[in-house]
Amino acid sequence: MVITYNIIYNLSRPVFLFLLTGLLVQYGQAQPRIRIWLELEAQNEHFGHLILTGLDPYLLGQLHNKALDGQNWNAIFPVYPGKRMHPTSSLPPMLGTHLVADDRVIFIPRFPFLEGTVYTAWLNLPLLHAFLDPGSDPGKLKLVNQVFEVPETTGLSPGKVDHIFPSGDTLPENLLKIYLHFNHPMREGVALKHIHLLDGDGHIVEEPFLVIEQELWDSNRKRLTLWFDPGRIKRHLVPHRKKGMPLKEGTHYTLKVDSTWEDAYGRKLGVEYRKQFVAGTSDRSCPDPNLWELELPAHHSHQGLVINFPEPLDHGLLQRSIQVFSEQGELVEGTVSIARDEKLWELLPEIPWQPGEYTIRIHTRLEDLAGNNLNRLFDTAPESRVTIEHKKNHYFIRFRILNH
Repeated sequence: MVITYNIIYNLSRPVFLFLLTGLLVQYGQAQPRIRIWLELEAQNEHFGHLILTGLDPYLLGQLHNKALDGQNWNAIFPVYPGKRMHPTSSLPPMLGTHLVADDRVIFIPRFPFLEGTVYTAWLNLPLLHAFLDPGSDPGKLKLVNQVFEVPETTGLSPGKVDHIFPSGDTLPENLLKIYLHFNHPMREGVALKHIHLLDGDGHIVEEPFLVIEQELWDSNRKRLTLWFDPGRIKRHLVPHRKKGMPLKEGTHYTLKVDSTWEDAYGRKLGVEYRKQFVAGTSDRSCPDPNLWELELPAHHSHQGLVINFPEPLDHGLLQRSIQVFSEQGELVEGTVSIARDEKLWELLPEIPWQPGEYTIRIHTRLEDLAGNNLNRLFDTAPESRVTIEHKKNHYFIRFRILNH
């Protein structure tokens, strides 16, 4: 991976950005390759339409050349009212038209989506491949679904920044990512016009963030992932040698979000948001689950299972990288919360804890604030990178709830 970085930074900028997009996914980025969302920007020509992006370029080319009829589209990309965790044949999908335009598929409903209503879209990738690429092996492909709700715009509360993560006020000099959470879907494509990093004297820090063509929003466009320039963080790369780190240890910073940023409904946030922090020492060690401390719940209780970390971890990855299983191998369902500046993870179970042995499964994609995951450091020289053979997919922690 480090060798790849060395190569692509010597390529032209368009090629570099194309390759880097794939690296972002490998580094645990929340943004999926297949993306389905409802276009909510009133000024967009496809306002009120459902958009699908991320299909393989070969399949897109086939879709441009081979028109599918309505029956085929309803089997491949159906949309249903309500939250449906499995595609159904008992309920007919919504009526509408499917269009293929450039790099996307667009579903135009015959009757507009209703405000305040939940819908589910399904993409049947195996069936799509069977139609367009009969020689492919669809066995490894899965169905993709997206549940979305059409917001009620009448009486909608003003747009605002709900949270910025990491939430601590001292962050490592080699900080890799920032998450911005909004209460409404935001207008995309203009983020870096409205987000500024100021130093302790109030001066704008020049180009600290990675500039890519497609901003890294979640499917609802309420969470934006902002990357500091990885080329400046990795010490053996040319951008680092030319420009240095985006953040400097000991310097105070302010992340400013303009009040003029419009949400998806064309309304300005109205209130400027500022997060202040100081850059601390660089973090150059991997998270170690052996150093985590557990607080165990009592048997037959709804108390939370708490994991305390010695350092803050990546908020976005924490939400989906830790699971708990019973000794029967069943997933413990419940509500996960993250607190104490991302140094605490808690699971409140849906049903009371039963006596017995449990296993905490931690995916090795989990990162600290500097992008170091459980397998490897983010900033490593080519000769010291971890080989594929030595990588793990998961770490495990076992604990027992006693019956007393």
